[in-house]
Amino acid sequence: MQELRLMGIADLIGNLRALFREATPRIKADAVSHEDLSALEALMKSYQWDDAEGSNKIERPTHAKLADLLNLSPRSATPSMADGLLSVQQCTDLCIQKTRRAHSYCSYSLVRDRSRAELKSRDYVYLGWRLDFSCPDKYHVRQAFLPEDVSDVLLDEWIAIGNEYYTCLPVWLRADNGADLRPRSSLLPEKFLEILNVASPVRTQRYQYHDEPYLLFEYHMTELPASFGEVQLPTAGDFHLSLWVDLTTNLLVKAVVSSAERSELEQAFAAYNEDVLVKQPHIGMEPVPEVQGRYVVIDNRRMPFPFHA
Repeated sequence: MQELRLMGIADLIGNLRALFREATPRIKADAVSHEDLSALEALMKSYQWDDAEGSNKIERPTHAKLADLLNLSPRSATPSMADGLLSVQQCTDLCIQKTRRAHSYCSYSLVRDRSRAELKSRDYVYLGWRLDFSCPDKYHVRQAFLPEDVSDVLLDEWIAIGNEYYTCLPVWLRADNGADLRPRSSLLPEKFLEILNVASPVRTQRYQYHDEPYLLFEYHMTELPASFGEVQLPTAGDFHLSLWVDLTTNLLVKAVVSSAERSELEQAFAAYNEDVLVKQPHIGMEPVPEVQGRYVVIDNRRMPFPFHA
């Protein structure tokens, strides 16, 4: 076993990336295909690290559904004049009830900054998250971040189970004190359900998308719940919100929040109530008991924990 004495998490990341340089999940755009990668594209390509040979042949229906929902918009869907079996208020109440009762789901979240011209080729996306969630408090998150110099897309990954935290650097590290400030609950749909529950939409419209019925709620707001600040949005200002409900399942499947400052959050949800597995990963490093900042390498093999396919 190799013991590392580190002063803090920043030093830990630096030391580990030096120690496991070849396996560090860092994507350089010119090393992939000389194309400009958005955070979402980087998340998609990052699955290459998870799969064995022939990864391109692995079917990922959850990923495909999430990617398709990201394309759902008033431009891609067809307005429907048909009256539904339920009123708008009944759809609202049922969506809140069923989404809150869901025991698992997966999500893509994208953050855009449309004020940054250098991001145009990347659809202005500079930050993205893939989330697998299982009740009551199991999170598996992969983050892709494009820094201001737009040179590399940096990947980060973590698992939280109650008060237990694990981060992949690229071996899995068990946190020694449970202190982790990276997004978790702010990636859940609750922040949108709160708006559905208390705010009045300025417009509702039924749509058909791939021959399936959806209901769009649109809002104008000047204040957002505090949890939006954790996903890089201001919580005060002028906002336009679009919330999409799948009328077949009565579940929230997409949300878009745009601010007057040209920042935007787009989030899609799928795989509700499926067998989404989140558990302790294979540990490569552990903290030394009662010695703050000291870690022991117990296995230097990179052991990816798969996302729900």
